[in-house]
Amino acid sequence: MDLLLHISQRLDALVLQAYGWPSDIGDEAIISQLAALNQSRAAEEDAGQIRYLRPSYQTIDPPKSRKSHPSMQKEAPNSRPILPFDEIARIMTVLEVMRGEGRPVDVEHLESCLEIPKGAKAVAESLRHTLDILTAAGSIYRTDAGWFAPRRMPS
Repeated sequence: MDLLLHISQRLDALVLQAYGWPSDIGDEAIISQLAALNQSRAAEEDAGQIRYLRPSYQTIDPPKSRKSHPSMQKEAPNSRPILPFDEIARIMTVLEVMRGEGRPVDVEHLESCLEIPKGAKAVAESLRHTLDILTAAGSIYRTDAGWFAPRRMPS
């Protein structure tokens, strides 16, 4: 247990050093500093400066604002989200749609809430599989009326 404590303390010290903060900074000061850093990064992104972990991922012609960056674009208010082929993205999309419904849904209703890409096969089976995964993870519940996803509490 002493080794784990030592490693944890060493990691904390390295993180504080990486941020350039004093080693005796308190938890409230850390939260305050992180909130300020978040605000300054948001302002940079609004001005078109996007920081990537790897510069090779940075675009040659950076976007003019955070809202115009393709990875940050929101869907039009009346559009349906596209059902992704990628399983993780599909799970997250289905969960978000279900939380938005706020009531139990069946597979057919869920399918009608999504934009199904051309070439998608066995959509209902894929959705049932996704619902099974979400149920097993405890993110949604199966009721007599269908599957239900409780909304998250605001943080």
